Amino acid sequence: MKKTLLLSLSLSRFCSTLKTTAFTQARAIKSVKPLKW
Repeated sequence: MKKTLLLSLSLSRFCSTLKTTAFTQARAIKSVKPLKW
């Protein structure tokens, strides 16, 4: 039971980290694009 809880916890944390990374990358790309134009 504890193992499943830990697994789901780490999974949700991993997903949130992925979302944050994707969001940061998208923001960086948006800020870089105007410079290229």
